[in-house]
Amino acid sequence: ITYGLLMSGLLRQGNPAGCVTLFESACADTRTVGLMENVYLYTTAITAASALGDHERAFDLLTRMNALGLKPNLKTLTALMGACLSSGKPDMAADIYRRMEEPDGHAMAQGVRALCMEGSMQEAFDIVAALPRRSSVLKGKHLMRVYGVIIETSLRQGDYDMARRAATDLFEKGNIPSKAMYRDMFEAMNLFPRKRMMLRGEISGQVDPEASDKFRFLLFVLDSVGQRNIPCEGPLYAAILRYGTQLRALPRKISSLIVVARTAGDTVASPSSLILSDEVDRETCSAITWEELLDSYDEYKSSLASPEALPCLQVRIAPKDVSVVLAAEKDISFSRRSR
Repeated sequence: ITYGLLMSGLLRQGNPAGCVTLFESACADTRTVGLMENVYLYTTAITAASALGDHERAFDLLTRMNALGLKPNLKTLTALMGACLSSGKPDMAADIYRRMEEPDGHAMAQGVRALCMEGSMQEAFDIVAALPRRSSVLKGKHLMRVYGVIIETSLRQGDYDMARRAATDLFEKGNIPSKAMYRDMFEAMNLFPRKRMMLRGEISGQVDPEASDKFRFLLFVLDSVGQRNIPCEGPLYAAILRYGTQLRALPRKISSLIVVARTAGDTVASPSSLILSDEVDRETCSAITWEELLDSYDEYKSSLASPEALPCLQVRIAPKDVSVVLAAEKDISFSRRSR
């Protein structure tokens, strides 16, 4: 018990090297070697090896466990997966996950991450798609982490179909993306690089196909949020405006209309956030979606003079996001005047 507490304490203090050193010293001492022959201490040592990114040491510890007749448990295998992921060996981590009979939420989160890094996106998606709406295995931060890694990896690979499928499953099961997930989406799509090259659309007047896919995905997320009758978060709203302004052409027009839809309602203040156009009467809103408007703008543009012809829009802005949102709206307004 004493060694277990000491090793766990070293891990919590961010000293995995000290944890491994203590374990190996005790194993080398004839007076204490017998005390170390239990699954918990070996699992703690493997977790420390994972934190060090040393998968070879982790597998060596597993071999020694087997030699002692100690059967690895779920926590042992999860720690081993973590060691493989930390060492850049997702294929090994994925193989470990496939051998698990009943993974818990943490193991499933690690396993899905490994599958995504390995490139087995469909297999990763099938795991979460098979889960019930209220899963007792995967919930809370583990649930959001699993969906997040599938969506983020898909976006980095330019696989917008898989990203849509994962996001749709997330929404249909009653979940809402966190602000952190939105941030990861924007980074995965590289919407706003620090050193930005001119897009082809900014030169030719035509939107680059890859940039168009990114903008379309943002509108899909906006529509998905609206269909659940929940407010769009300020960072998503601002990102759409900023990216639409950057692309110019039709995306800028759509972004401009999004601002019109937002400003059509009253602003209601609360201590923690601003709800813009909070009380939306959906019977007075257009049945079209923002993505449909992008696809068929010429068909609808003659009827867009009134805000009621636009899709419904609610925007929730936290105090820390107000400046970003106002700047994005100002850029849209400036771009309209400068045309």
